[in-house]
Amino acid sequence: MFRNTLAAASVIAMTASGALAVETTGTEFTLGWDRLEGFGGEADGIQGAVDTELMFNNFGLGLGAGFASPDSIGGLDTILRLSATGNYYFGNGGFVGAFFDYTKLNGPGPFDGYSYLYGLQGGFRADRVEVTAFYGVGDYDDLGAPSHSDAYGVDFNYAITQAFDIGAYYVSESVTGTSVDQYGLTVGYNFGAGGSAAPVYLVGGIGRMDLDGTELDQFSLAVRMPIGGEPSKGRASFHHRSAFNNTWGIAGGF
Repeated sequence: MFRNTLAAASVIAMTASGALAVETTGTEFTLGWDRLEGFGGEADGIQGAVDTELMFNNFGLGLGAGFASPDSIGGLDTILRLSATGNYYFGNGGFVGAFFDYTKLNGPGPFDGYSYLYGLQGGFRADRVEVTAFYGVGDYDDLGAPSHSDAYGVDFNYAITQAFDIGAYYVSESVTGTSVDQYGLTVGYNFGAGGSAAPVYLVGGIGRMDLDGTELDQFSLAVRMPIGGEPSKGRASFHHRSAFNNTWGIAGGF
């Protein structure tokens, strides 16, 4: 586990080396609400995050932190997340990179420990279209998981106008005997498009979560407030790449 962690961190660090000019794309704050329905009741979770990216010519070093306060029905109190990404941006709008996520669960019994998720990502951003895909491996040994997880997903976003956009997403994660699939649609609106108002972005989502064959409805609403840049578009999940942690962040367990 240590070698894998060190390797992922090294890839991210190398993307920022050897460059002189450093600038930031801005810092973004997110506050959101999520609900799950369909298991004889409902669960509500609150999540927040702060993210930034430092640019070294064509290399970007992204840093982020997040928290989730899930519904008490699952027994989990809070979840904390620290993330780092390293991306190389090509001149045509494409990019490739690596990521590393650390997540700390705070709760009784088995929901008291930490996990890691690391892997590769890539995508394309140009004109009205944004596409991002990733594949990673999750280490849940501290939580007693029987094996490492496979995690992968894709996000798509299309800007209908300068202010209005729609999107779709799919995120999946599985270990031996357990899997979670998360998918849905988003609608976003940038109130600061064209500099007419403060750069505030509102995004709502509707989708499904499949927990080992149990289908749950998911609803979400979030606001993003960037400082020094444009807001990122699309879904505002607590965890960008872990369907397990997104479920825990709403229901507190499954």
